[in-house]
Amino acid sequence: MKKFLIVLLALIIGVAGGYFAYKYLVKQSANKKANVKSLSNYTEPFQWGVTMGPSDLNRYSLEIWKKQLKVANNLGVGWIRWRYDSENPDPFQRNDDVLKSVEAYELQTVLIIEQDPRKDSSKIDNYKDGYDDGFNIASHYKGKIKFYQMANEGGAATIKEPTMNGQTEDQFVEDKYKPLRDYIKGLSEGIAKADQDAWRIVSSAYTHVGYLDKLVKDKVDFDMIGIDWYDWMGPFGEKKLENGQMLSDKLKSYNKPLTFMEVNAIPEGKTKNSKSQTVVDENRQSETISNTAEWAWKNKDYVKGFFVLSLFDGVNNPNENVSYFGIVGVKKSSSGVVVPGDPRKSFDTYQELIKKYSGQ
Repeated sequence: MKKFLIVLLALIIGVAGGYFAYKYLVKQSANKKANVKSLSNYTEPFQWGVTMGPSDLNRYSLEIWKKQLKVANNLGVGWIRWRYDSENPDPFQRNDDVLKSVEAYELQTVLIIEQDPRKDSSKIDNYKDGYDDGFNIASHYKGKIKFYQMANEGGAATIKEPTMNGQTEDQFVEDKYKPLRDYIKGLSEGIAKADQDAWRIVSSAYTHVGYLDKLVKDKVDFDMIGIDWYDWMGPFGEKKLENGQMLSDKLKSYNKPLTFMEVNAIPEGKTKNSKSQTVVDENRQSETISNTAEWAWKNKDYVKGFFVLSLFDGVNNPNENVSYFGIVGVKKSSSGVVVPGDPRKSFDTYQELIKKYSGQ
C-alpha cells in the first residue's frame, strides 16, 4: 500500500509538473508571437524627419545643437535621426544631454547605433560586442527611444565593388559581411532583450536587396527596413531590379515597414575662381525631396517614414571639407563659430509637404 501511494504521488507530481510546464511553454510562445513585429501590426503615425548631429557644425557644442534643433522645430518635423556617440569617456552623459535637448522641443528620436570605430572587428567577438551595445543602450533609453537603426548602409560597406547593384547575395565580401552581420545580430538581440517595444531598423541603400536577403537567410532579426535614396538612382517608384521585379515590390515582400532614412540630391563639383567647390543644385534637391516624399506618402500602407539627409551642411570633418547636403546653409558668427545659416529652396519645399500631410 505504501509503495502504491508513493507511485501515485509521483504520478500526480509528474502530471502536474507536465501540465504547468505545458502552460508555461504556451504562454512563452504566445508572448513571443505577440512581440513579433511586422507590417501588419505597425500602428505608429507617419514619421517626418531629418538627419542631424550635435557635431555637424563645430566640434561638439550643446549650445549650437540647441540652435540646430530650433531650426528643425521650425521646419515642422517630428523626428530627429542622430548617431549614438560612443567615442567619449562617458558616452551616456554626452548622449543624454543630446536627447534632453531633442525632448525639450517635443521631438522624437531614431537612434543610429554603430560599432565603435576604434575597435578592431577582426580581433573581437562581434556578436557579443553588438549584444552588449544593444542591451546597454536600449536599457538606458527604454521608454524614451523606441526606434533604433542598426549600423548604416551595411550593403554599401560590404559590397565587392561600388559599381555593383547589390541585388544578389554573391556581390558581397564575406570577410567584411560576417563581422558586420555578427555585430548587427548581437545588436538586434540585445535591443530586443532590453526593450521588447523597440523597433529595430536595418539600413540599406540603392538596390542592395542581396544584402537584406543574406541577413534574412542568416536569421538576423529586424523589424523595419530603412532605405537611402539619392537623385542619381532615379525615381524610386520606377526602379526595377534586373530580374524585372519592381524594387518597391521586393522591399514590400519582406513584410516589414519601410522608411526612407536618407533622401537628397548629390552635390556637384564645380570650379569657381580657380578653386574647386562642391555646391548644391537647389532645384534638383527640391525636386528629389518632393517627388520621393510624395511617393512615400501615397504608399503609406507600407512606407512609414521619410527623413532628409541632412538639415545642415556638415562642415566638421578631419579635412574640414564641406559636405553640401543641407537644406539649410551655414555661416560663421563674428566670433568664428559656425551657426545655422539661411534655408534653401528645399527647406521650403519640405516644410510645405509636412504641412500638407501632417495629421492625415
